[in-house]
Amino acid sequence: MILENPQILKSLDAFLRRAIADMEDIVSISKMQEIEMTRLVFNDDKECYTTGKTIVVGKDFPVFKRDNNNIVYRQAQGVIIHELAHVIFTNFKHYATFINTAPHKHKKSKNIAKSIINILEDYRIERQMAELNLFYKKLFLMVRFHIIQEISEKIKNIGIANDVDRLNVLINSLLFLGFINKPLKTADSKTNELLMSLLPIVRKATLAKSTREIAGYADEIMILFEKLDVDDSNFYVDEVIEKLMGKLKATGTNTPLEQQIETSLPGSQNIGDKDSPDRSVVLDITKSLELASREAEDILDDLVSQMDKEVLRLEREDITSDIINNYLNTSMNERLESQIEKEEKEIAELIKDLPPLHSRRRVNIRTLNEIDKYSIGHYESLKTNLRIPILRTTFKLEQIKQTKIEDWEYNQKSGSIDTDSLIRFVAFDELDIFKKQYPEDEQMAMDVMLLVDCSGSNSTEVLNQKNKERLPRYKVNQMIALFLHEVLKDIEWRHSIWAFDSGDTENIAPIIPFAGCFDKKEGLKIRSIGARNANRDGMHIRMAGKHLAGHAETDRKLLIVLSDGQPASRNYSGVAAMSDVYKATQELKELGVKTIGIFSGDEIENRYFERKDNNGAGMYESAIFLNNDSIFEFPDKIYNLLIKEFELEDNPY
Repeated sequence: MILENPQILKSLDAFLRRAIADMEDIVSISKMQEIEMTRLVFNDDKECYTTGKTIVVGKDFPVFKRDNNNIVYRQAQGVIIHELAHVIFTNFKHYATFINTAPHKHKKSKNIAKSIINILEDYRIERQMAELNLFYKKLFLMVRFHIIQEISEKIKNIGIANDVDRLNVLINSLLFLGFINKPLKTADSKTNELLMSLLPIVRKATLAKSTREIAGYADEIMILFEKLDVDDSNFYVDEVIEKLMGKLKATGTNTPLEQQIETSLPGSQNIGDKDSPDRSVVLDITKSLELASREAEDILDDLVSQMDKEVLRLEREDITSDIINNYLNTSMNERLESQIEKEEKEIAELIKDLPPLHSRRRVNIRTLNEIDKYSIGHYESLKTNLRIPILRTTFKLEQIKQTKIEDWEYNQKSGSIDTDSLIRFVAFDELDIFKKQYPEDEQMAMDVMLLVDCSGSNSTEVLNQKNKERLPRYKVNQMIALFLHEVLKDIEWRHSIWAFDSGDTENIAPIIPFAGCFDKKEGLKIRSIGARNANRDGMHIRMAGKHLAGHAETDRKLLIVLSDGQPASRNYSGVAAMSDVYKATQELKELGVKTIGIFSGDEIENRYFERKDNNGAGMYESAIFLNNDSIFEFPDKIYNLLIKEFELEDNPY
């Protein structure tokens, strides 16, 4: 079975991590911290469920009994996303309250209470999850559609002799009523009447905004079912329902996830009775159950047809084989991986020869496990938002590059005659007899490094004047890094990005190494740019500048420092710290590294940031200001910076 393969299990865990990361802009910070701790566990049982802190996937879950590995893989993804939706959207306290009080309120049908609230809550959380990502909707259908097909056939053909049969049909109907919003006509008039009463309750439940509301609708259904003469102590839901439903544990021993995120989700506003279906619609369906039932069959047939096509497509693909092969062959070229590892090891050596002010500080290089990543989907959405300025900047740089190439080609055909070339002209008819003005490659690019200050002040929110949206400054820093990375990657300029902060140790996160700067997945690590601790700017500028000088392949080396403009750490602040930053930039100048500071702070602090003359108090000879009112104009600022530096006379820094 494919779920026995360790590479597949790792891939499914990575899928969960990406899905969780995509929730960052949807849930509160405290809620995000909770769901990031969610564990994924596989066992050999037949149940899939969540405790609110752990998602358990039983590899013997009946839904996984398929011959095609690709379909099982997609169904496993669907189950994982379904359980994650419970972790995010289900209030386990309200769920447990309903389960514990149902036996007292509904003594006649207490054993089916859990099945009913589970079915209704599943509709709600899957709807909210599918609104965030349409791919999740397809995954949910992959889990359900064969069983829905089985149920619909069963309902149409079942013989209904008593109330036990009726209850079975009604609970089975619950499993698809929320999908198609239509009833299926049975051969029994009493069952049909109950189905018509059930339909509006299910409709309201699918639009519910909380577990508490779902519990209320489950109560209504329990009251409706009390009309049936059923000995509930001897009644159990049939195998079809057990096959479809995972078990949602909600016991008193589990810490409830009480903090909800209802108001932050699309379509979750409190609209009260507006959630109920239009009365005329219900009356219309009541008048023509025959017509509604035919429509229901058409909808089901269409769903089944769509999913059959999806199954055929998956049977032709090799999703699981690709995953296994990617793991076996390693996800990255081994040579590139070793180069990146070597580059990261070199960082710790950079502390040597630092001024006494910094030489005793310990350096901590954040490991890959400590560096947060975007999901691919989240990264691509951010990239899409910056697509136009990225294209504009890349186009302009390519234009300048082409002009330089044309100038170089012209220079090869004019100027002083090269004696050696003249000899080759006589001997071999070579036409290029003039002295070359400069090397071919080195003036067509720059080596660039971005050093990002991740001190605590970057948690301050800034207002985008265009759309009045507030974002923490570190989020804007992430956008700046992403923009610069994509531009430099497109123009094929080697570059590196570091994030740093200062606490008990000097922490460096090598987000994008020179060796891997063109790898399409390195940019995902930009998410680790955050706000924490303090910032010992002078030390990190020296280390980054030396690293740049040691890895540059051109004579033009540009270090961009993105900072709040106030170096401050233990025994490191004020005029002494600012003077140290200036000295660091001058030391790097001797290594051929030009340092430019991008300041993202308060307007009043500008005088500390820019050094306008030798007697000034500023830190950077070249500075760009992205203050609170202009910080969202960074694409234009970075555009002008790169154009200006690339257009400079072709002399090394």
